[in-house]
Amino acid sequence: MKNYTANNSASFNEQDFEKYINENAELIISSVNKHYENLEANKGTVRVEKLKELEKEIFSSKHDPFIGNENAKIRVVEFFDYNCGYCKKVYPTILKLNKEFENVKIVFKEMPILGAPSLVKSKVSLAAFHVKPEKYIEAHGKIMNHRGQLNTVEDVANLLQSLGYDKDELIKKAESEMIANALEENKKLAFKLQVSGTPAFIVEDEFVDGAISFDGLKALVNKKIK
Repeated sequence: MKNYTANNSASFNEQDFEKYINENAELIISSVNKHYENLEANKGTVRVEKLKELEKEIFSSKHDPFIGNENAKIRVVEFFDYNCGYCKKVYPTILKLNKEFENVKIVFKEMPILGAPSLVKSKVSLAAFHVKPEKYIEAHGKIMNHRGQLNTVEDVANLLQSLGYDKDELIKKAESEMIANALEENKKLAFKLQVSGTPAFIVEDEFVDGAISFDGLKALVNKKIK
């Protein structure tokens, strides 16, 4: 009778497993792909259900900055982070969309996921909207396009003084409970909608994860208009 050690047994199993993989590679790949397709399909189903349930929070939260027609029939939402390179790249796309479509509301959802500097920028940006709503898009652009470090609330407030904002007023608002609640609301909403990265877009009932070209975004908007 032969006695096999644990190592011998493990070695045999590893060899057998490797042989199985080599002989069934296509089947395994197909199975993995199918699994991910099922995950994405389930994700899509959950999102559609949540869109109906959370419509007000998504499109009409009193905390969220927006541009365009407040009562527009077509609504576009962007989840973004000021330190996200792809968010910076799609910023001109958002401006172009706003210019081309008069009857589209574009909502900005702050989603500071890239560390403390992202958080302070989001806090001051939201404060800027609530202090001077008419100046928000300029403030948003100034923060988005800034090159260099902005590590504190004071740094960002200093940057926006050139737009006519009072630094102390911005800092006070940025550190308020209202702004903290707004960011927490966005965080919870992103979790419910399974939004885990930036940028992410919602065009009425459709989701886009990641950056999108102007033509792609325009096509989605036109699709909803029709």
